[in-house]
Amino acid sequence: MKLISHRANLNGPDETRENQVWAIEECIAKGYLVEVDFWLVNGRFYLSHDVPTEEDRIDEDFLYDNLLNLLIHCKNREAISLMEVWDVQHDGCANWFTNDTDRWSLTSKKNVISYCKKEEIVPYSIVIMPEHHNITKEDLKNLDIWGVCTDFVDQYSNRHSYEIKIL
Repeated sequence: MKLISHRANLNGPDETRENQVWAIEECIAKGYLVEVDFWLVNGRFYLSHDVPTEEDRIDEDFLYDNLLNLLIHCKNREAISLMEVWDVQHDGCANWFTNDTDRWSLTSKKNVISYCKKEEIVPYSIVIMPEHHNITKEDLKNLDIWGVCTDFVDQYSNRHSYEIKIL
């Protein structure tokens, strides 16, 4: 099972870490993938859940250099357009998606994202924020999922062994 840190959080929501380059690098160093909120505005790159400010600006190279370790949540049309271009230019190396309120969505690498109740989870999907739907680690252990994206990713680390069937 892939472990994905939601916005670079490790042990619960922490606004000081969310979408911060240093926190993302820390998560990647621990072996986690990281879900980030990406905006492209006037040719500039930003990581922010909400409408970005100048302090949310990042260097294009940071995003590009870490594509294999990121699950990129495109937050505006321009971000989607850029990811489509990068997919064509670089053989689909980025795994990105867009979603607002849907229970399911599809990433560019054909991973289903399940943000829903346990009974509605699609097999082999990425379960997003299980804590929002009272889905426990034990529940996840018994589901055929590809990964879990959570604010509490450290609680799912190697100390907790899961036998998850992956296609």
